[in-house]
Amino acid sequence: MNTRIKELQRQYESLTNENQRLDTFIDIAMEIRNSDVDEAIKMADQILERADAAQYRLAKGRGLNLKGWCYWRQGNYDEGLNFLQQAHDIAMECNNLPLKARVLNNFGYIYRDRGDLATAMTFFENALALNEQLGDEVAQAVNLSSIAYVHYDLNDYENALEFALRCLPTFDKAKDLHRLTSLQHILGNIYFKLENYQEALRYFEINLTESEEGTVMHALSLSGVGKVLYKNGELEEAETALLAAMEESEKLADVEVQITTNYYLGRLRMDDGAFRKSKNCLEAAFELAVQYHRAHDEMSIH
Repeated sequence: MNTRIKELQRQYESLTNENQRLDTFIDIAMEIRNSDVDEAIKMADQILERADAAQYRLAKGRGLNLKGWCYWRQGNYDEGLNFLQQAHDIAMECNNLPLKARVLNNFGYIYRDRGDLATAMTFFENALALNEQLGDEVAQAVNLSSIAYVHYDLNDYENALEFALRCLPTFDKAKDLHRLTSLQHILGNIYFKLENYQEALRYFEINLTESEEGTVMHALSLSGVGKVLYKNGELEEAETALLAAMEESEKLADVEVQITTNYYLGRLRMDDGAFRKSKNCLEAAFELAVQYHRAHDEMSIH
């Protein structure tokens, strides 16, 4: 259990006011979602039940937003959009701009994964405008990193790099380890596409060292290391990293890593002349991409 969660739990136990306890419980769930999405969904359900009992609308909105994020992470986009829309309605009802900005950014995540990059960019830019109005530098950096990923999807790697690098000092100053590791993953992917494999490997290895085993970020980092090793021609080491990432991602039910690992295992086995195994891996990646409407992955696998 990380230090941040321990601090929040101590704070939670010291509180007596139910609204304050709910706010802190939501903060704990927001940390837990990074390592255990299923547990975060259970906590979101508790938040919704307790918020209704306390008639605390903002907490309900935050709980719905959390649940929407979790369903996005699992690739359940229709359910994710449903909960995010409910969260957005409450944010508008309460006139709460920070919640509205978070919900808009999460809408963008789903539309990006579905391949609707224009809609995703609109959501990210609207969220950024709200956070600029609020003067929230960390939230602005979150939006900028989201915009970086859209440029990445559009193969505009130079702009993607520029947006991502703008976020680094903010997350570093805030000592926001989760968002820092997410940004380092983006940077690893951008440098990978720019064929700067040394720099890509550096970022993926930093994340591998700093993330806990059994978390989404650890699985993402393993897959990143695996694909760089594949590009460097270190096929045996690449296969070891990709298979480890696959094992973790299946336990986590993380679609993104499963698609990535199957894709690169397919390419690796194709290069090795094992065409039947290659086809099986690529078909597995393609079926997941189609099932979860991940258009940009479908194009790569084609």
